[in-house]
Amino acid sequence: MARKSYPPIAPGTHVRTTQVNLSKLKEWTNEALAQRKWGIKGKVIGHHDSHGLCYDVLHEDGTEGCYDPSELAIIPMECMTNKVQPIKPSEVVQIKKEAMPDVVLQSFNELITENFDGTSAVVKQDDVVNLLVKKGFTRDEIFKKGWLEVEDIYRVAGWTVIYDKPGYNEDYDANFEFRKK
Repeated sequence: MARKSYPPIAPGTHVRTTQVNLSKLKEWTNEALAQRKWGIKGKVIGHHDSHGLCYDVLHEDGTEGCYDPSELAIIPMECMTNKVQPIKPSEVVQIKKEAMPDVVLQSFNELITENFDGTSAVVKQDDVVNLLVKKGFTRDEIFKKGWLEVEDIYRVAGWTVIYDKPGYNEDYDANFEFRKK
């Protein structure tokens, strides 16, 4: 038989106060009643069980109150993550892909297909930009929004991608090389 933990609501559990249990109202002192608040979130910080189980709750506003278990609703942890969280490295590629218009990847795909020799494809940056301009975007928009930064997206899709641009005193077209992994 599985052993149950006591108290049933552990310290640190996030709860919401529901409504007063009128059948237990006479069991509370006036001081305890004055500290109770309804319909707010808090965290269980302790319990008492000398006259029946009750829980001390730290309210969101920093005050404390004591409640009968029937006056609390447990808030699942997944509902507590309403604050912005830092982005994980594993999420960046997918977020970039979702933010990018489909036409950008379609344009890269067209040029990869057109230039693929069975092993790799070299796609000139200017060819991508010109194709996107033909499809209604401006050069300024393409560069400002980072729509040419597709290397990681294609790496996740199974390509080895190398971006190459001319250095000082070099004269060739910036390009992307897509190789089969």
